[in-house]
Formats: sequence, structure tokens, C-alpha cells
Amino acid sequence: MRYFLVAILGLTTVLAGCTSDECSTTNDCFAGEVCNSGTCEVSKGGNNANNVNNANNVNNANNGNNVNNANNSNNVNANNSNNITTGTCLVDPFNSNCMADDGNTEYIRLDESVGCFTGDDLVTQEKTFTSEICALEDEDEFQFTIVPCDSLTFVIEVVFTPDDMCDPAIYDLEFIAQGKSCQDGDEGTRCEVTDDGSLVAEVLVEPSRSIETGTIRLTPLVENQVQFGYSFTVKVR
Repeated sequence: MRYFLVAILGLTTVLAGCTSDECSTTNDCFAGEVCNSGTCEVSKGGNNANNVNNANNVNNANNGNNVNNANNSNNVNANNSNNITTGTCLVDPFNSNCMADDGNTEYIRLDESVGCFTGDDLVTQEKTFTSEICALEDEDEFQFTIVPCDSLTFVIEVVFTPDDMCDPAIYDLEFIAQGKSCQDGDEGTRCEVTDDGSLVAEVLVEPSRSIETGTIRLTPLVENQVQFGYSFTVKVR
């Protein structure tokens, strides 16, 4: 009987040891519970790791789906209001004051004739013209008269120079004479880009009895954004 009482007392001692605190920190509790005065209790809200005000909050600036997210792909950026890229030779069309004189296509007939005005009497010359392509223009086009020689071949060279160092990928420049263009890789033509960003296009004008038209055409390749001033020089030699 004495041993039985001792066993009972020992069991009582063990049970008394189980009444110590359930937890010392919230990490000792199950998910959704917090440690309160040594007891794990169901969370009633607050600032725990799963609260709507935590790092996963819908107002979090790094949340990819947040309508207020500064990095959200649908977010309106003050510096990029409609995915508009601005920079050298590219402008925001909503802020452009440049307007074409003749609608969306700037067409100018140059009051110039080049070539042999009589027989093989070639008149060599060099003239420079200036203009500007506006953001809302579809293209700028210039035309002038070419008078071929009777039996002499001569060269017309066009040097196109933007006022700023524009990326050639944002526009296309074409010079056509006698139906030939170096952009099309036609025989008797040559094109090159110089270190200052100028485009030099040359065409051999073959003997002919027909009056020809030379065309210089500048076409933007970025819709409604390309805008810059430029000059082009026509050389006959």
C-alpha cells in the first residue's frame, strides 16, 4: 500500500509539471494562433504575419496585381502616360506643337532642275534645304526635276543630316532617281551612313531623252512620335 501511495504522488507531480505555459512565442503555436500570456489562442486580427496590412497587402507597392502598384504593367506612369517612349527624336504627340503644312504628308516640289540642260552640258551644283518631320506626319516628300544628258552619265548625291543624332531605326529615308534606289539595292546606286549620323545616297543618272523626277522621301517608323529637324544637300557631279 505504501508503494501504491508513492506512485500516486509521483504521478501527481508529473501532471503538475504539464500545467506550465503552452508557449513562449507565437512560433510555438499552430497556424492562426498567437501566444498570449503563455497560452495559444486563436488570432482575432492585428498585425501578425497574415494580416491584410502585412507585406502581402493589396496596397503593397511591390504587389504585381495591385491597382496602386508602382511597378504594375497597367499602372499609369507619370513619365510614360501611355507607354510612350520619349528621347532623342521621339516626342509625346500630345505635347507637340509641330504641325504639317499639308495635312499628314509634307509634300514639297522643289523649284530646282538638275542635270544637262542642253546636250551633254552638265551643270554641277550643290544646294541645301532644311525642314522638320512632325510627330503626326506620315511622311515628308520632296521632288525635283532631273534632266539627263544625251550621252553622259552623272551622279546625284543626297546627304541627309538630322539636327540631332537620331537612331536610324526610327525612320526610313529613300532617294529615287530614274526609278532606282539604293534602299532597294538597285544597280547604279550606293548608300552609306557617316559617323555624324548622316545618310548619303547616290544614284547614277544614265543618258536619256526623257525628263525624270528625283524623289526624297522621309518616313517615320514609330507611329505619331518621330519629330526632328533636318537638312539635306543635293549634289550634282
